[in-house]
Amino acid sequence: MIELSSLNWRGAARSPRVLIGGAIVLALVACALFAPWIAPRDPEDQNLVAALLPPAWSEGADRAYPLGTDSLGRCVLSRLIYGARVALYVALAASFGAMPCLTRSMANSQIRIAFFADRPTRVTRPTWK
Repeated sequence: MIELSSLNWRGAARSPRVLIGGAIVLALVACALFAPWIAPRDPEDQNLVAALLPPAWSEGADRAYPLGTDSLGRCVLSRLIYGARVALYVALAASFGAMPCLTRSMANSQIRIAFFADRPTRVTRPTWK
């Protein structure tokens, strides 16, 4: 088992991969937390006149919808930003839901190792019939 004190935290913090990954995660968490203030429109607001608009950089686009609209005229950017909230909730629920299982299995493996550590093991050859 890896102990947290044995990890090189300072070296990992200087790694460009860790910094870029941390920045991406931090940006997603910030988008999820501040979605009501960041999103340009309500993600459930429908505008059937503006259905299937292309992104803002395409020809015939509306600048009011930076990533365009879906088939019901909802802003794709707003739906993407609010979708980060759902993804964050699912990730946190999965993490906290898995913690009791992981700690129990690690405790069981430690108990099993401690219990069988002083007993000699007998290796037997399987008999095939």
